[in-house]
Amino acid sequence: MVIEPTPTAGTVNKKVLRSVRVRMYRQGLGDCFLLTFTNTDQKQHHMLIDCGVLPLSSGGSGRLDLIAQNILAETGRHLEVVVATHEHADHISGFKSASEFFGLNPEEKPPQPVQVDKVWLAWTEKKDDEQVKKILAKTNSLALAVTAAVQGMGATQSQAIQDILLFEGASLDSDGALADQGAGTDQGVHKSEGAGFDQSIPGKTKFKIAKTMVQIMDLLRGWGPVDYLEPNDVRELPEFGIKFHILGPSRKMSMLGGSTLNGQASAVSDPGRRLKSTQSTAFMAAATKFAGMELDEMPGEGLSKADIDAIYKLSLPFDPARSLSLDEAKKPYPLAEDAKYPEKLQAGYRDFFKELYGFGDESAGHGPEWRRIDTDWLQMGETLALQQVSTINNTSLVMAIELTENGKVLLFVGDAEEESWQTWETKNADLDKLLANTVLYKVGHHGSINATDQVMLNKMTNSDLVALIPVDMKRADEKNWEFPAKTLYDPSMAEDNQKGVLFKRTLGRIILNCDEEGCMNCDPIFDENKPWPGTISMDPTPEKLWVDYTLTF
Repeated sequence: MVIEPTPTAGTVNKKVLRSVRVRMYRQGLGDCFLLTFTNTDQKQHHMLIDCGVLPLSSGGSGRLDLIAQNILAETGRHLEVVVATHEHADHISGFKSASEFFGLNPEEKPPQPVQVDKVWLAWTEKKDDEQVKKILAKTNSLALAVTAAVQGMGATQSQAIQDILLFEGASLDSDGALADQGAGTDQGVHKSEGAGFDQSIPGKTKFKIAKTMVQIMDLLRGWGPVDYLEPNDVRELPEFGIKFHILGPSRKMSMLGGSTLNGQASAVSDPGRRLKSTQSTAFMAAATKFAGMELDEMPGEGLSKADIDAIYKLSLPFDPARSLSLDEAKKPYPLAEDAKYPEKLQAGYRDFFKELYGFGDESAGHGPEWRRIDTDWLQMGETLALQQVSTINNTSLVMAIELTENGKVLLFVGDAEEESWQTWETKNADLDKLLANTVLYKVGHHGSINATDQVMLNKMTNSDLVALIPVDMKRADEKNWEFPAKTLYDPSMAEDNQKGVLFKRTLGRIILNCDEEGCMNCDPIFDENKPWPGTISMDPTPEKLWVDYTLTF
């Protein structure tokens, strides 16, 4: 039982928070939010949460320059807190591409420096943390395997994988090399300080995976004192009546530095235990060998070079006795001196593979290479690319911003996926109560269906709930991505209990960055006939850089 203290004579319960304005910038497919808290003394507290855009997005880095200028004008070049939720281009690339205005690049210091009081990062950005090292080892192995897949498949066949790599700021340039698009001039992207692969393979395209996202995080670390936040942490602003509850990423999430894959023991550490070829380990071993790369170990999986060789053999789709290597199929006639194979049969045998499966020279009448099983299986690279992106998504810093005077909550989840939601924790507040009091939900990963846990979403029961979806529907349509997922927001699906859940929870109060045609210069979608607890306004200039949602108390 808690007994509230009796106010003493002369005590006044003074309200300290006057308004909260959430500005959602419209740079394209990416997140950039400026939160401005104003107290009753007219003092303001500015918090910038992410600033990025997907490479080649319809908005592009040019709009980020304009957005950076707007941020500095609105804040008087003073940001109390800058939050970078996770290392993906659509969330942090703007800190580098617009560094001329932010003053992050030491060589491009603006005449008026930008003051940043604090930088907030998740614990997953602590370089010396042992669990973080495991995460990096895992993403390193995944990156090498995915690169090998793109290498082996070529630019055309690997387009789906390339599209996924855009979230890490990477794409293939006109020469087929992996190049950065929108976060500086470095080639490629990978989440690891030691992940600079430079693979030169005879007869193959040269790939380089550099460290652009890590470099941006390093720039942010130098922008102000860094606070690495853990789940259950709370940060308070008493003079504004605000608490920041950190819900994730959880250290208990298996995706983030858990035990070795499927509990496999190394053949070296436990010779009596039989290694198994899992989907991911088999692909890593086979893809790297196919591309001519050598993988000494898979530290994220606890596997040595000997283990990798063993798994590679297990990964082969047929027993070696029933397989024909490409080198053997290419051998000139005759294949072998064997009475069982007449010369005519031997020639036909060789021509069969040449005409149907190809040796790489379609102009000479050879069949397309993609029909061979040695390249078809490389499509597994798309699955691993998604796994790599998901791992980094689940390092997202998740914050429930509680307005303590009225209990209302603003929920910012970065791109945390369902697995992350299910591990959220807080010792200093009731999680269900925070969700029930949520009046603003920044929708994860541009409305992707796997970035909102529907069980948790159903706990958001506040009648004032509003959803903000930063999205570029035109760009998403071009890539066949369902951003946002109609099963989340489409009112036509609201009758089905399993569909339209976001629409039902918000009673239709959903603000998108752009309409169904995906135009950058159009009004956001929302039903003006519904009662809104806050006010909505748009940038009146032709650029239409932002949409504001303001709660006033």
